[in-house]
Amino acid sequence: MVGASLLRRAARAVADDWRAMSRQVRANLGDAPALRTYPYTGPQGQVRLHLRTHPDGSGLLFVNVLDVVHLSPSAATIARLLLDGMSPADVQTLLARRHSHASPAQIAADVGALAEVLQALATPPPAAPPAP
Repeated sequence: MVGASLLRRAARAVADDWRAMSRQVRANLGDAPALRTYPYTGPQGQVRLHLRTHPDGSGLLFVNVLDVVHLSPSAATIARLLLDGMSPADVQTLLARRHSHASPAQIAADVGALAEVLQALATPPPAAPPAP
């Protein structure tokens, strides 16, 4: 009797911990609306990317607050994970688990394309030649 009671309490504790961890993971995946800033410095200057996510999961990616890219909920999630430093391979693995209905090849293509776009946006343009 005592053993069964301990097992039930342990199972409840594990379930509670699992629910708490799931809530934290969902919050870390960018589901909550927020404005995040990502500064990049290169030999030619500095670029600031601002990612604003909306309640529906979509987002806006600002480049130096001059240019803006409208992002679908999936693209906003991918952008946030990549900008936060997650590797493209890890993003693909996470999204494949989260969206089991999606093709792994399509996930890889989407993550790769967005990683290239972010790399290009985060690279400062070449300095203009001095005026004569």
